[in-house]
Amino acid sequence: MDNGLIQSDCQLIRDSSLVYKVEYPLYIFLDRNTGEISCIRERPGTNTRSPVEVIPSPRYGVTYPRIGSAPPDSRILIAQVHGHPPIRNDRETTVRGMSDTDILAAHCLQVPVYAIDAMDGNIGDPGHIHRANPDPGPDEPVQNTNIGETMGTLVNPGSKIDIAHDALRIWGKSKAPDFIGMALWNKAILAKLRPPPTI
Repeated sequence: MDNGLIQSDCQLIRDSSLVYKVEYPLYIFLDRNTGEISCIRERPGTNTRSPVEVIPSPRYGVTYPRIGSAPPDSRILIAQVHGHPPIRNDRETTVRGMSDTDILAAHCLQVPVYAIDAMDGNIGDPGHIHRANPDPGPDEPVQNTNIGETMGTLVNPGSKIDIAHDALRIWGKSKAPDFIGMALWNKAILAKLRPPPTI
């Protein structure tokens, strides 16, 4: 497991989301060729949404993160992580926890989705981590709040969580992705991002 990279990248997306006030995401994946669990950062999203670009594979019952031009078919998505930055206006605040969109993404993708609080504090501060679960039920609630923190700095360390191990544990007992729900969800997101028609 590339735990050091995953921990440092989680801190990096927390700090980037704080500074630039947009959601910075990363994918955690299992490389089926090497058995390694690692991560790769994705381009930033908007103030309220991060991109989740995946390639569905209904034949194999998994999804692959779309990673630039590199062939993704050896990297199976097992989690998505993103920062929750501050809202840019004074009338709203960023919720500490998982949004409805995060919960829907976890269900459709059948992977845990993690959000890191990045709405206040300073660069290098640990950020609280929350999780939306793919199969809520008796064993797993819809979401878990404050399951740990990002690594922080040597001066201000956080109570780290091994996200790679946590993601693998949950993904390993999840169902196949909801490919139909995923397509409808993507369509709804694209409709929200399109500018309204002019009259």
